[in-house]
Amino acid sequence: MSKMEIPRKLNGPESLFCKLSVPERNQVLHGLLQLDGVLTEDELLPRVQKMVDRHPRLKQRIVYRDFPLASEFVANPAFVLAQHVRSKTLLSMDEESLKAAAAEIMSQELPFATEKMPWEIWLLSPVSSLSSGPKSSALFLRVHHAITDGVRANLLLMSLLTTANGEPLKELSIHHSTRHNPPTSGSIVVFLLQFITNLFSLLLYPFYSLKNIFLTHYEHLTSDTTMRWTLRHDRQAPMSSAKCINWSRPLPLDTFKRLKQSFHVTVNDTLLSLIAGAIRRCCERDGVPCPYESVYVSVPINIKRSFAMDEPLGNHLGGVSTRFSLSAIADTRLMSISKRMHQVKQYPLIVWYNFLFIHLFGRTPAWLSRAVFGEASTKASTLITNVPGPQEPLLCGNTKVMSLIAFGPETYADGGIAITITSYDGAVRVAVNTDVEPYTSRHENGAPVEVVPLPTRLIEAVHAEYELWMELTEQHQHENKKQA
Repeated sequence: MSKMEIPRKLNGPESLFCKLSVPERNQVLHGLLQLDGVLTEDELLPRVQKMVDRHPRLKQRIVYRDFPLASEFVANPAFVLAQHVRSKTLLSMDEESLKAAAAEIMSQELPFATEKMPWEIWLLSPVSSLSSGPKSSALFLRVHHAITDGVRANLLLMSLLTTANGEPLKELSIHHSTRHNPPTSGSIVVFLLQFITNLFSLLLYPFYSLKNIFLTHYEHLTSDTTMRWTLRHDRQAPMSSAKCINWSRPLPLDTFKRLKQSFHVTVNDTLLSLIAGAIRRCCERDGVPCPYESVYVSVPINIKRSFAMDEPLGNHLGGVSTRFSLSAIADTRLMSISKRMHQVKQYPLIVWYNFLFIHLFGRTPAWLSRAVFGEASTKASTLITNVPGPQEPLLCGNTKVMSLIAFGPETYADGGIAITITSYDGAVRVAVNTDVEPYTSRHENGAPVEVVPLPTRLIEAVHAEYELWMELTEQHQHENKKQA
């Protein structure tokens, strides 16, 4: 019996995701692979079997008990692979049909306290009568957060794939990209001053962190310039199990790399600034400028930096909750967000603080966990996750993988939303998922106005913001050529 097949207690994060799981917030991670060809179930099953053999936890089940250190993963003698592999045929495999099918599947509950482990893979394929036009299919992975975190869920998808040479992937790296800094003088005096400053900052950071946590939450409750959740038209609508999703077109990763070099920031900073700019555009209604200066967001951060493909499943994540600038000036917004994220990387204690916080409240009764995290989640307008993917084309059998799109769980609050950034093969995709709007129209000045779903509005804003960054990048490159 392997180590992963031995029954063990759920740790803090695993237990917490069970406690937070309700039909409206099922705490399920989703990943979509779009394939340039039709994959059959007979071709898929052996690949899923290899994935399960590599990760024996998928053969187990969860026995949940609502008191500390009581829930556990146990062996499941009744495991049947076919119960976890499902299929759905679509009349059309165009983007809109695929989005509708994915939203329908996401709206289905994936209970964790049953006789089978809460994970499944859906094969989405066209009906056999569709003989005209290009053929395509898709794989849609659903895995409960109690089983694993987002990066390892991505590893599950990757384990179904091979490189162009037919070789399996060996490792997935998370590049915590560093700033592209201009060269500086190597003065020993400057080095010593920086070392002393960093040492004092590290010693004082626990007190600095607690002060910032208190001030951030206080400012959020009292400040009129920090955005509370205002993107939904009905701000009082309760949580819903019906989901609405959308995703962007592929955005070339090279654009964000050029921005990194122009502004001496990280690629992650540019992507987060793109999302903040899109949120700002969504707040500009009917020609009225955005009334907010910042937005309060949650950003999960994985503790590890690289993962072998046979990495055991689990949850090793911390995170930060912070305010992102909504400045109308794009480069000002970018530099402000870069400064925030640089502070997190320079003083990672806050990430470990949240990691321990999650472990602690994962061992409290469900009513207390939901009360604490429900209250904390209402302070964040959205959850923003950056999921890394391989930067080379991959195959599923003989079928090329066209795109990789991930969806995180929404914030645990009414009107919660998740925004997930995924990179694959030199392109970036932004995906949005939230609850379905409770109505399709509203009245303004006595006349009915159609309500555009939030994910649609946000993705349109992402595309508009990307075009702005393209122009800004070209301007900077032109200015640099003139100076040269």
